[in-house]
Amino acid sequence: MICLKPLRNEKFVARVQKKKLPIRVEKKKVGSGSYNIVYRASVSPPCKDIGKKIIFRRSKDSIDNVRLFNQEVKMAIKMAEAQAGPEVYRAGLDTQERGFMIMEHYPSSLRQLMDLQSNKRPKWSDIERGLRIPIKKMADAGIFCSDLKFRNVVIRGNSASSWVMKLIDFGDDFCAFRDDIIIPDKYLDPYHKKIAAGKMKKMNMSNILYGAMLMMMSINSEKTRNRVYGAKTPSLFAREIQKLPIETKLIALILIGQGKSKNGMAKPISQARHYYKGTIVNADKIYEILTGDTLKK
Repeated sequence: MICLKPLRNEKFVARVQKKKLPIRVEKKKVGSGSYNIVYRASVSPPCKDIGKKIIFRRSKDSIDNVRLFNQEVKMAIKMAEAQAGPEVYRAGLDTQERGFMIMEHYPSSLRQLMDLQSNKRPKWSDIERGLRIPIKKMADAGIFCSDLKFRNVVIRGNSASSWVMKLIDFGDDFCAFRDDIIIPDKYLDPYHKKIAAGKMKKMNMSNILYGAMLMMMSINSEKTRNRVYGAKTPSLFAREIQKLPIETKLIALILIGQGKSKNGMAKPISQARHYYKGTIVNADKIYEILTGDTLKK
């Protein structure tokens, strides 16, 4: 039988995995973050998909809040359905109550490729081209995340023409579903009045999420851009951000500066300030940093 099939259950609830998983996990870890460790693995016999390469990710410690872990898995499943993230094959808790996920195999992170010698690393334009696709699919699926960075981009393919990039790591701290996002009315009321008066089209939340995530990915990458590609290289997505309709840009910046969520997501601007290591007075400053333009209201 095929042992690992993509999960398609958005009502996922983590349960303790009592039976041995049908996989062989390599001893050497290939990555780790604040909360998780990542290993390469493969499917074990007698499965028909024996030898299939996969990724095994587990938490370093027991899960304190299973609800938050469930939310992350649901988001990862939704991302896979939208073809913006790797497939999720299994997820749950081990006997020590550590959370785990078995995911589709992607051999490298984008950050790893960027640290190669200059003649082997990706071109900046290829990174932009490859990343637009999953970010747009993510927005269309109604998912927003401010913790977008090169370490959270996995990639496979032998050349720029064959690269497939996917986004990973959707912790509750910095991610939320569209229906859970809250932008205070006092910031949106002027736009609602314009819509009612026929002076502005109805808000397209997918486009707003897309614009906000382009900006977050870009501002979070500024430090790496300067180090690897040089400060003269345009900010990531600078041209695409400039082309967005003015209302989309403004509301995307309001989301970054003032957006909250029912699940307690931190304000995205706090993440931007953490990664940029510079002075970001308000969300409008992000637009100026990325494009060199003053946002006209």
